This record gives sequence, C-alpha cells and structure tokens, in this order.
Amino acid sequence: LLAEKSSIHVILLGGNLRASSLSCTGWAAEQTLDFVRIDAAYVSCRGFDSQRGPSEATEEQSRLKRRIVERSEEVCLLADASKMGLCSSYFFAHPSELDLWITDKPPSDEVQSTLAKAGLRIEITNHPKPNPDVHE
Repeated sequence: LLAEKSSIHVILLGGNLRASSLSCTGWAAEQTLDFVRIDAAYVSCRGFDSQRGPSEATEEQSRLKRRIVERSEEVCLLADASKMGLCSSYFFAHPSELDLWITDKPPSDEVQSTLAKAGLRIEITNHPKPNPDVHE
C-alpha cells in the first residue's frame, strides 16, 4: 500500500529475513541505518509493558529496533492489545521515547494514565478485521 503513495519513500533495510516475523535483522540491516534519515518509524514488538516499554524475543531484533528508535524523528508502535502486559526478553525503548501507539483496543485507565505521563499518544484503530468468507 505504501508503494502506491508517491509522496512516501520507503527504505528496506536488508539483512537477514526472519521467516517467523518477516523482519530484517543482522549486520547489513544495522549498517544501513547509518546512512539514512528516518522521519517516521513504524515498529512492532513481542510485548509491551507500560513502565518499561516494548520488548522483543531476541537480542538481535531488540538491538536493531533500539537503533531505529535512536535515529527516528517520530516512532510509532504498532501493537495490538494482546501485547499489553507481556514482557519479552529484551526491551528496546522507554515509553517516553515513543510518540504514538497504534492499537486495536483501549488499554486500562491506569495504563493510559501512565503512558500519557510519558508523553505517549494512543490511537485506536477502527479497521474491521477481514472476513475470510468474503472474496473480493
């Protein structure tokens, strides 16, 4: 979808493709970050803790996402509500380093308050889940 937008320039990092997450990791991906300016980064996570931030299962994934956070003007976390309260092995950003969390359901009032104090905005998507019985 982004490729169809002429005003948006998408850069793929390269490196090793992880089949389980369709994400790129490794030395080549990390080195690419040294040569690009990132206006807005959209990152996912394995788990999200309101105090400690998003986390990943592997050191390699976490290290790459940490570098992305450090180099981005704006950081948007894409994580559905099932990630809330889960903590994976490696944290890569504090909630105050994130600008926007895009999710499918509102978190509890307590979590919303904690994240608001950290300056993290929350946007709830209204996009309906696709119906597998409908064929376009």
